[in-house]
Amino acid sequence: MSEELAPRKVVQLADDETGDTIPMEIFIELEIEGRLYALVTPEAPIVTVLRMEKSGDEEEIFDLPLEEFAKLQKDINAALKPYGVEVQVIGEEYALVGEAPDALYEDCGELTLDEDEEYLILAEIDDGEAVYLVCQPPAEVIPVELDANDVPRLLTDDEMDELQDTFQAVLQEGEEAE
Repeated sequence: MSEELAPRKVVQLADDETGDTIPMEIFIELEIEGRLYALVTPEAPIVTVLRMEKSGDEEEIFDLPLEEFAKLQKDINAALKPYGVEVQVIGEEYALVGEAPDALYEDCGELTLDEDEEYLILAEIDDGEAVYLVCQPPAEVIPVELDANDVPRLLTDDEMDELQDTFQAVLQEGEEAE
């Protein structure tokens, strides 16, 4: 007997800088003192597109500017097509659109860009001049308050300071349950 999964709850978070709304999936909801808070993640995971060039014996890695993506989009999406996903520009970010199967993540290599953060290499495209990498950073979890209509609001710094320990405990509880 199979259990049917409940549909994921998605809310629209306004980007204060661009005015765009970003679809966010609710990861965890919790009520504290009569107020409803949630930890949300982008519905379409954010990815980074990097250009890797050889310079002598060294490799240099650069973020690919959004305006250069159009000429590579076809090749990048062809590499991801077997997994049923593609990279699209949403707002000012690259996003992985589609339901990524486990097989995509099983086939990934890893790249350490920041001291403690390992990125998954989802695709690698070599055009003869440079190698382009589509990388997924660790998932970003954003705490918000939900109003009566499920419209999310980013927390202020003071609210974050006040609730940070509670959010950490909930996340840790979830990790231990897995």
